Amino acid sequence: PPSYPQTARQNHIQGTVAVDTWIGTDGVPRVGQVVSHASPDLEAATSNAIVQWQYEPAICSGKPVEVQTVVKIKYTLSY
Repeated sequence: PPSYPQTARQNHIQGTVAVDTWIGTDGVPRVGQVVSHASPDLEAATSNAIVQWQYEPAICSGKPVEVQTVVKIKYTLSY
């Protein structure tokens, strides 16, 4: 999971970040445009986490295919 940036914690920033993401035929995600903003710190944490993930590639007619999806990460603080 993405790490919650310390500055966002200190400033009590919460929210959801949504990022256009392409999952390649090798299962490696490529980050596109942020489509739902929360704060620059949360957006950076989200992008940094996504590029470290590995997916099982989608299969169509027995062959791996690239797919586009929106990855959403919700950041909430517990008090």
